[in-house]
Amino acid sequence: MSLTKFELKADISSDFLTVDGVAKYLSLSNSQVRKLMKDPKEDFPKSFEILKTDKRIRHLFKKEEIAQWVESKRSKG
Repeated sequence: MSLTKFELKADISSDFLTVDGVAKYLSLSNSQVRKLMKDPKEDFPKSFEILKTDKRIRHLFKKEEIAQWVESKRSKG
């Protein structure tokens, strides 16, 4: 059985995650992840912009940095 396009983009077994993967990893929606990315108060990990087109930018995040960000939220909270 082959994976769907979303399942390929939302793979969380890799060391690097797409926005879809981050959303799946954190159990959030894509729009919630994008809001975190834009909010300087959240100090969300910076992405690698690996592909830029006229319509969008493909972001990749280090899974380890996302996990560290989650841990930092626990210690502040």
